[in-house]
Amino acid sequence: MPTVPAPLTDLPPELWARTPVPQRDRAGDTAGYAQVPVDLSDPRNAEPLVRVADYGLPSVAWYARTDGLNPPYGQSIAGALPEVWLRRGVVEALARVREGLGTLGYDVCVLDGYRPIATQAGLWAFFSDLIAARAPGLSAAAHEAEVRRFVSDPRRFDASDPTTWPVHASGGAVDLVLTRAGATLDHGTPFDDPSAASAADALERAHLRGEVAADDPALIHRRVLVQAMAAGGFTNYAAEWWHFDLGDQLHVATLREMAGHDAPVPRAAWYGYIVPPA
Repeated sequence: MPTVPAPLTDLPPELWARTPVPQRDRAGDTAGYAQVPVDLSDPRNAEPLVRVADYGLPSVAWYARTDGLNPPYGQSIAGALPEVWLRRGVVEALARVREGLGTLGYDVCVLDGYRPIATQAGLWAFFSDLIAARAPGLSAAAHEAEVRRFVSDPRRFDASDPTTWPVHASGGAVDLVLTRAGATLDHGTPFDDPSAASAADALERAHLRGEVAADDPALIHRRVLVQAMAAGGFTNYAAEWWHFDLGDQLHVATLREMAGHDAPVPRAAWYGYIVPPA
């Protein structure tokens, strides 16, 4: 039976807060991951989607909220599921991450996992409008590239073509925040904030410039979250401190990018597109 690749870090939990988030030169466009092949014959691709709440993981379906308390949207996104779903193996890995965080007094809240294509399209439209309003002078190509920094393009989706699959449609991508006693901790930016400050290493770079203190809570919280998830076998998407992958195309693409670390690099992803839960 195939196993999850070795984690990018084997640091003990007590060192997570003191270990910087790796600085990465490529911080953005998600389009490149689509060229990673997907091994649909891998047994893990047969894993079902499961509700994260069924495994005791705290969760809030951010895009399904109707109370307006889900910035930057302030409304529900079309097609959003009322509960958070992920592949079974991803949830099991998250449960192990949570155990490690618990030794330090932290917890997590999962805000998004599997997305139907309709939800992906709704998010694409939202960020497309937002970027157009913020930077009306961008060329069409530059505008599209900027939108892709924050959401995979669903417009060419074809269930038979892996080069068109958004990673959240695989059930292997997860968005989450660090919490304590049920309260979301300071990470420097809100979840889904479409700015350069959301890059996972942004606070590390600010710290090196003398703009952020070594004991800054947001700096420490990002370190703890990224290192804990890496210890669980996940990779972090460079442009978003909250986004992590396991087994999908972006996971493999990130492992290849960070091949300087002593982590084995799979030939292919093992989670492909999966239809929404019934």
